[in-house]
Amino acid sequence: MAFSGSTDYVESFTAASVIERALKRLGVMDASEPVDTTEQTDALAVLNLIVKEWSARGADVWLRNTGHLFLTSPGTVDGYTLGTSGTANFTSLYYTTTLASSAAAGATALTVTDDTNMSDTDILLVEQDDGTLHATTISGAPSSNSVTAATGLASSASSGKAVFSWPTTASIADKPTKIVYAARRMTNLSNASTNEGYMEGLDSPINIVGEDEYRSLSDKLTTGVPVSLFHKQEPVNPKILVWPTGGAGNHHTLVLEYNTYFQDLDTTTDNLDIPAEGANALAWQLAAELSAEYGIPEQEKRNLWGIATQKVEQFLDYQVEDASVFFARGYQ
Repeated sequence: MAFSGSTDYVESFTAASVIERALKRLGVMDASEPVDTTEQTDALAVLNLIVKEWSARGADVWLRNTGHLFLTSPGTVDGYTLGTSGTANFTSLYYTTTLASSAAAGATALTVTDDTNMSDTDILLVEQDDGTLHATTISGAPSSNSVTAATGLASSASSGKAVFSWPTTASIADKPTKIVYAARRMTNLSNASTNEGYMEGLDSPINIVGEDEYRSLSDKLTTGVPVSLFHKQEPVNPKILVWPTGGAGNHHTLVLEYNTYFQDLDTTTDNLDIPAEGANALAWQLAAELSAEYGIPEQEKRNLWGIATQKVEQFLDYQVEDASVFFARGYQ
């Protein structure tokens, strides 16, 4: 007896392969029969609807990402817009350094402690003396720790102030479905001379609140250390609202752990954005969903739905986090 030694079986798991399996389980095509283009297009639309439903049911543990949200204008900005056309400075990574010499308001020529990892067109954020972050981009390739900002500073920035940068490819366009963890992150500037990327620092968790609780807070533009965060869902560009809004001497960045959406299946050749363990359940549910469109007898439809429901529930039960569970005795 010999084992394969591999554990990466995925059978390609494209939209086309799942559609083909679903139609075969419906009994509407032979094993060697190609799928009709019209049928494939219709099934693809249903498949996209199913994976959207799965996201709403919590089948997204593997779709968790980490993002860093920069609070650019404490006291004047009450919300940060995320999503595909969002304007927030939201990134999967960033690099840190400091100003090596002071810069006056309007300055574009900046001298930093270390320009390692800084490149032309990178996002550039400079901490100013008034506590705000001036957001711009790098114009031209930095040289000998001299960096040119595309737009001049809004106010002065003293030597030693923090400077953050990252390539535009690291900017996040994901639309979060759920914020599962939020914290103030203290950037460790003690290693800024090495510019090693965003530094590990002290995280201070903040409360994730609902809309009613957020509305009950006092002046929404109050400056100070953020202690609460409200994730306002929108169809395209959700917003993150924090309270208080930050300010001079406080943390400039929030670290967010969030769930995002399944990637759309735009064509039948697209791969599924799900673990291999869910492909069979998805094929069974697609077969059940399509059964009404193919005139499948009622008893067979019930059988399909029974199998599909069992398979999907097994998969969803599998997609849970490892976490501690505490039990306490109750008293009446």
